[in-house]
Formats: sequence, structure tokens, C-alpha cells
Amino acid sequence: MIGDRDYMRGGYGAGGFGGGFGPGGLKNFVLSSAINTIIAVCAIVLFVQLVSVAWFGVGSFEGIFALSPAGVKSGKIWTFITYAFLHEGLLHLVLNMLVLYFAGKYVEQACGKGKTWAIFIFCALCGGLLWLLSAWLRGENAYLVGASAGAVGMLAYFCLLYPDRPLTFLLFFVFPLRIKPKIMLLWIAGFEFFGMMLFEMAPQGGASIAYSAHLGGIIGAVLSAKFLGRMGSIPYAGAFKKMFGGGKKYRYAAKAEDTVFSVNISDRDALRKEVNRILDKMNTEGFSSLTDKEKELLNRAKDIL
Repeated sequence: MIGDRDYMRGGYGAGGFGGGFGPGGLKNFVLSSAINTIIAVCAIVLFVQLVSVAWFGVGSFEGIFALSPAGVKSGKIWTFITYAFLHEGLLHLVLNMLVLYFAGKYVEQACGKGKTWAIFIFCALCGGLLWLLSAWLRGENAYLVGASAGAVGMLAYFCLLYPDRPLTFLLFFVFPLRIKPKIMLLWIAGFEFFGMMLFEMAPQGGASIAYSAHLGGIIGAVLSAKFLGRMGSIPYAGAFKKMFGGGKKYRYAAKAEDTVFSVNISDRDALRKEVNRILDKMNTEGFSSLTDKEKELLNRAKDIL
């Protein structure tokens, strides 16, 4: 029974390689997590873009699915979402997908597939809205493509989930640099804000990077964290509380370990019902949401059921 569930088979949770790449293995891998699916969709769309350029010329595909002031004015509302799955080229795709994968897999482990999709889409929407406002203020009729708003938003959400978990980077691929995610998020947000003001909004700026879209993605991550109740259960530094909630009283979400479940393991029907509940919880909220007692019950149930 337990082995019938995809996420109880070989491999690790979100983003895992369980099942290999045999018959149906690639399909299972792509559908095993929201992050894998997003990456696959972006890769397929880039291939379609390249085919479109070869057959119909540059800009034909982007004219339908990229975000632009003229497109929105003509009624192409879907471009607020579809632009996030288009890219300028292979390098643009790879850079965005690397950020999305390494940050998104931890977000998905904590939040589950459905919420990860929602976070990505909402961050992309917020990034598109802020970029569109920037383009309108500049009077520029450019177009926007790329998953960078969603990817940066996912990175920001990771920082909100694990604000004090130390990260180590190799500066210039040589010097190790340790930094806490909450500090990194402030740096990134500041960099994007000043980039937008100095290079994107300035009359003589002419930036080719959509700093406003990145900043919008960060704003989307913060709003998502507040809406999903994550900010209330994270021990933020004082600066974070002032920035994202002022002096308001936070509503702390109940922790998983605060909830106690008990079941008579000699009763197979009751045990099976409880195992199904735990597996459904793990599938929607991630393995990290399980309590120690729930994990122990799963291990014991493998030998009984």
C-alpha cells in the first residue's frame, strides 16, 4: 500500500531521480515535482521559440506570449503569466533554471507541489506588474520574457523560510563566503531596487536587465509568505519584522510537532487510515512537515501492512 505511492518509491523527495530514466522514467521525473515541471516547460517553450524563429521570423512567438504594454493594451492578459516561460536564449534559460532549482527544491519540500506552483506564478505576476508599470512610466514599448521574476521570487521565499541557515558560496570560485539568507535577501532586494532606479528608470539608463521584474518577484515572495502564514512561524530579526509587519502582533501558526496523533497499530483498518492521512500530508506539505511520531509510525507500518 505504501509502495503504491510515487513519493514512497526510490529517490529523494522533490526534484529527485526516483524511478530512473527507463520506460516512463522521464515522465515520472518531470511530474515528480513542481520545480521539475516548470524547468521542463521552460525548456520545451525555448525549443518552440527557436522553431518559430526559423519558420516565421524573430518576434513572431514573442508577439503572442511575451509581456508588453502594447500587448496588454490590446487585450493579451495571458501574457502576465506566459512571459515567464519564454527566454532570450539558452544561457538566459540555464541561469534562471539554476536559481529556480537550487532554491525551489527546498521551498517545495516545505510547502508541497501545489503551493510551489502558486508561489512561482504569483511572483511572476508581481514581477510582470512592476515591470509593466516601469515601462509605462518610461514610455517604452519593449517586451519582457524570462522566468527571472519567478526564480528570484523563489530564492527570496527560500530566504524567508530559512533566514538563519548559513550558506557558503565560493567567491570568484576560490574564496569561501558564508552568509545568512536573511542578509542575502536584503542585499539582493537593495541591488534590484538601485538597479531599477539607476539603470532602468533613469533617462540615460537603458538597462537590458529587468530589475523591476526581479524586485516584483521578491515582493511577490514576501506577500506569499504572509498569505501562507510562513512569516508568523519564522524567528525573524527585528529588521525583518519592521520591514514586513511593523509593530503588529504576529499570528503564529501551529507547529506540526504541537499536534499529537495516536493509533492502535493492532487495528489494521485504523492503522491503514492513519498511514493514508500521513502520506497525504507528506504529499501536500512535504516530508519536513511530519512529526517524529508520524515518521516512526510510517516505519512501523511498513512491516505490518
